[in-house]
Amino acid sequence: TGYSMKIQSMTGFGKAQDNTDDYSCRIEIKSVNNRFLDVQFKGPKEMAALEQNLRSILHKYISRGSVTCFIQYLNFQKGTTALKVNQRMVSSYKRVIRDLQKQFSAESKIDISELLKMPDLISNIPESENLKTLGNRIAPVFENACKTLVKMRASEGSKLVRDIKSRMNTL
Repeated sequence: TGYSMKIQSMTGFGKAQDNTDDYSCRIEIKSVNNRFLDVQFKGPKEMAALEQNLRSILHKYISRGSVTCFIQYLNFQKGTTALKVNQRMVSSYKRVIRDLQKQFSAESKIDISELLKMPDLISNIPESENLKTLGNRIAPVFENACKTLVKMRASEGSKLVRDIKSRMNTL
């Protein structure tokens, strides 16, 4: 009767963005129901070294759910506008495509525009931009995205409580 339920939904979405003259960072976080905390990061491979720190930030806000974090980061600093091609990845994709062509006796040319759509082939994060700088730029944006995720999960939880109470009253 006087008991107040504090329920947080497992489903939610949070996003945050930071745009400066030097860079742009956009982060989106989606969560769905899961008994444990399962986190996946989607974004440039250069961000892999930051994942552990981002996981600990996320863990401050949630302890359960299947969570997917999308990270977009673009660097606009002078002298860094040249795109970097991951030659090893290009060679790997070419090899796989040629193997498939042989396996299925399919003759076709490798279309460069299609190849460029493959993940991790091109990066605009310069080698000169160190991990600490990247972390200092991305972490606060990630934290803001976590806060908006928690806010949405709480809002969804409130809706669940209202629905449960409504159903209990009809019984």
